Amino acid sequence: MKRPLLLVLVLFPLAVSHAAPAKAPAKSKVKKPARTPLEARVDRLWEQSDAAFHKGDYPAAIKLHRQIVKLAPDDVESYGVAAWLLWSLGKKADADAFIAQGLKANPKNAEMWDTAGQQYTLEKSFPDAKVAFSNAVQLSGTKAPELLRRRMAHAAESAGDWDLATRAWTNLVRDYPNEVVNKNNLARVQAQRSKM
Repeated sequence: MKRPLLLVLVLFPLAVSHAAPAKAPAKSKVKKPARTPLEARVDRLWEQSDAAFHKGDYPAAIKLHRQIVKLAPDDVESYGVAAWLLWSLGKKADADAFIAQGLKANPKNAEMWDTAGQQYTLEKSFPDAKVAFSNAVQLSGTKAPELLRRRMAHAAESAGDWDLATRAWTNLVRDYPNEVVNKNNLARVQAQRSKM
């Protein structure tokens, strides 16, 4: 079961939340795989966390995410949500420790490194964000999403790594020649470098 992404709800609270579906969805004829008792327990904890979040009870939501990662240490989204909640409560050190726990449990998971990079960017820890996004891109190989590669380029620039930023934007322009945003960012980085 795909769980709600709390960060999206935080960042875009009213986005089309009241829109009614144009047509009732057809019942799927594909049989869903049975959930294990562990998956069912994790899903219930996510539902409880979501309810706590919407009540504004961040400490309860964080506690539930700690339970989730004890049961399912590969639940990357839990690390990101709990870290954001901890940071929102002014507990940066706890947020960073929770991200570090996620990285230790998932060292070869590109999504975990991306989650870490997003948390470090939020905290304006750009050198850490650059490393995290670079690891996520490397682990993703040729399938690294364009958005992830953009995050890495921005973090590199913010960390003062102009060589990496230039290479990243140049590669993005090469791989996505119709994306104007990549061309604009490359031009901006090149202009900034020419002033140095």
